[in-house]
Amino acid sequence: MIHFVFTGLGRTSHITQLAAFDGDDTFNQYIVPGARISEKASTITGLTFDFCDNQMYHHGNPVESKDIKLVLLEF
Repeated sequence: MIHFVFTGLGRTSHITQLAAFDGDDTFNQYIVPGARISEKASTITGLTFDFCDNQMYHHGNPVESKDIKLVLLEF
């Protein structure tokens, strides 16, 4: 199962999380967004991003986030 989280609901939204589970192994990485995370998407996912500090938060807790290219290569 693969799970994507986006910055919003529109066609120009950016991926902010890639998670997958194959029955044994789990992959979960947060991705530095290329656009602001909408208020609605933030409410649903709990994700926010501070572009001044280049820091992503999940429910207010800092989490590591990486460039999408690095995450896709790791996946």
